[in-house]
Amino acid sequence: MTEPVARPPGTAVHYPFIFGTIAVSVWVFGFATLGAIVAPIVFRTVPAPWAADAMTLVFARFDKVALVAGTIAIVAELLRLRETGRIAVARRVCLGIAFTGLLAGALVFTPTIARLHREGAIRHIGPAGEELEQNHRRAEAVAKAEVYLGFAYILLQLVLRSGASPGGAKATIARREEAPNNGA
Repeated sequence: MTEPVARPPGTAVHYPFIFGTIAVSVWVFGFATLGAIVAPIVFRTVPAPWAADAMTLVFARFDKVALVAGTIAIVAELLRLRETGRIAVARRVCLGIAFTGLLAGALVFTPTIARLHREGAIRHIGPAGEELEQNHRRAEAVAKAEVYLGFAYILLQLVLRSGASPGGAKATIARREEAPNNGA
């Protein structure tokens, strides 16, 4: 039987870290791409009301992808509950708030916007149009918050993997000084 390969501290493969990072990346980069690239192009090139109908379908479909990705990220964090410290707590808070926004978007805003479009609402025209505008503004604000919180989550993941210590630079230096030189 062969001996397991010795690795320096902090270099072991952590599947929850990997899956959590990938899942949040799919979710937030997907929303960022739809909001910043796809929607403006569709609304500039496709005539109304077809542009709104198309984007409603796109967001409804992507909500499903984002819900799966967000759920994977939540499960990954649950598998990491033994991690403590400010970075772990901040990471969980970012993910929890972003996932709550995702649920609001997928379960409230997108279906409401889709219903209003089906009923013929046009933004800023009549009570239904004002309701559509209000829901659209809220959905957009929540999606932006999800993207920012998702980016923060990813950055917190990278801080953790970079070897930075929750105790700050002095703790990181002390930990590196205590680590074996590995034959150097």
